[in-house]
Amino acid sequence: MLLLLGALGIWKEIMERIKHMFTMQDILRNKVLGPAVRVREKKARQQGREAGERRILRTLIEQRFGKLSPGAEQRLESASEADLTRWAAAILSAGTVEEVFQ
Repeated sequence: MLLLLGALGIWKEIMERIKHMFTMQDILRNKVLGPAVRVREKKARQQGREAGERRILRTLIEQRFGKLSPGAEQRLESASEADLTRWAAAILSAGTVEEVFQ
């Protein structure tokens, strides 16, 4: 269909009309699109939370121990949510950066 619209030279006009036809609530109620959009939103929220946790943990580590080494930076960037939670608790009692990442 998009090929046909492109060939007719009206795809931009059609896309503009579509933008005004549907609201996000309409899409979320759709039996096909709704579940897919909700999955993407959930994943995006999870990624946002993890990015925030990494940023806070990096700040705490750097305040306490100084700038992260490239290896520590890589571990932090590739950490799971469980790792981030464990390390956040460990920073309270750790004497070194290495102890945080144990």
